[in-house]
Amino acid sequence: MAPKKKSKEQKKSKAFERVYLILTLVAVAGVAIFLGYVVGQYAIQAATNALDREIAQEGDRVRQQVAETARQTPPNSAAQVDATPEADDTRGPGTRLQSPSESTPPSPSREVQPAVEPTPKPAPGVPQTVPAATSSKQLFRVQVGAFSSEVNAQSLAGELRDKGYQVLVVPGSLHRVQVGAFAERSNAETLKRELESKGFPAAIISTD
Repeated sequence: MAPKKKSKEQKKSKAFERVYLILTLVAVAGVAIFLGYVVGQYAIQAATNALDREIAQEGDRVRQQVAETARQTPPNSAAQVDATPEADDTRGPGTRLQSPSESTPPSPSREVQPAVEPTPKPAPGVPQTVPAATSSKQLFRVQVGAFSSEVNAQSLAGELRDKGYQVLVVPGSLHRVQVGAFAERSNAETLKRELESKGFPAAIISTD
């Protein structure tokens, strides 16, 4: 009976050893996993900190380069920008800006010239008359009417002007309608015959 008890006890001890070994391996594995996790977190944190430091250093270098560039750039552009307001200040505090319409001088008004009645051309074959004011010699005129009414005299004068004759209305108790002014009587005779052929009563008068 004794050998059987020893074999059973040996089996139990071996089973306990196996269980203890398994538990030990599990514990060691758990510790290893925990340590790996801790080390990994530490490594990740260290890498993140190193990256942040590099980014901060790079930002500092960029800011330094920008500052150096700004110091090396001549201030010409700033001076040009400030020049315009200083030029405007020369007008003084009370000067008012003028609009384009105020600064432009008004164009001079054009004087309306009175309409000039065109001088009627003499009819063909009629000798050119000489105005009375241009000669002190005796002049011969052809009179075609004498009216007490100025309206009638002007009406006949207008009809003769439409036909191309130079007409003079002499005012007075009778408004006399005369055509032409000639230094030679023969020219007046020619005009008289022409007017009579057109139905106008005509007579030659002389003026000194």
